[in-house]
Amino acid sequence: MKRLAFSLLVFSLILIGACKKDTPLEKPINIQEIMNVEYGPDPSQKLDVYFPETRTAKTKTIVFVHGKSWHEGDKSRFTDLAKFFRDKGYATVTINYHLVHHSASTAHNSANTLNHVNSTVQHHQVNDLGRAIDFLVSKAVEWKISPENFGIVGDDTGAHIGLLYTYGFNTKNKVKAVVSMAGPTNLTDLINEDSNNSSIECFVGSTLQANPTAYRNASPIFHVKSTSKPTLLFHGKRDNIVPEKQARDLKAKLDEFQIPNKLVVYEDTGHEVLNVNHLASFVGDVELFFKENIK
Repeated sequence: MKRLAFSLLVFSLILIGACKKDTPLEKPINIQEIMNVEYGPDPSQKLDVYFPETRTAKTKTIVFVHGKSWHEGDKSRFTDLAKFFRDKGYATVTINYHLVHHSASTAHNSANTLNHVNSTVQHHQVNDLGRAIDFLVSKAVEWKISPENFGIVGDDTGAHIGLLYTYGFNTKNKVKAVVSMAGPTNLTDLINEDSNNSSIECFVGSTLQANPTAYRNASPIFHVKSTSKPTLLFHGKRDNIVPEKQARDLKAKLDEFQIPNKLVVYEDTGHEVLNVNHLASFVGDVELFFKENIK
């Protein structure tokens, strides 16, 4: 799935900050950044941490999960947003994780091979997010952050991983809220609409016809329950990669279980949800959402 366009992000964030009198632009602060921290033994299991100048055992942490079809992408995609919210007082983290091997052969031609190779990777991606959070919890005293208060932000398939982990695997209740930008929520529907079905088949490790249960298990919408966490959804009305219906269907499911949620639809936007036109409102919505829901 397409990369989000962040080329104007740094400049735009600076403009937003320049309008406020108490921003770091006018008063330099001492901050700390730790790059490529290993949170597991695999070379892909690395994260970057951005600490605010002042932090305590109550400092909240936002974990950013990059997307791009489960088989590409890098944590650097969210560096700018991580620094922005670091300057708002959050500890922020960007993570890398196992990537799916996107074979030239499709699941139709090599379903058994894909199932053997990629079904494990699929679980690795969710497990990697959980492992990263567990690692951050283990460092909470040393790094002076809260061991209990985490939020997740993801884009595209990174949002899918964040939603899936939060709804289905957040058993220790460390994640209190999740934000999705154009995230797939129901792979059983998306496989019928996405022109690049091979990406989904490679991620799940099978075709929908061969293993519908695997598609349901890999779909965040089927993990929503009464204890699910507050959710903020962003989606472009013109998204032809992950249709807006994916977000609306998830919202309906969250409403059914009375889970606090909000869906923001950008009428003039496609799959690239975060762009210069909506950046100011986006960061405002995210900041307010975490303020209200991570306590």
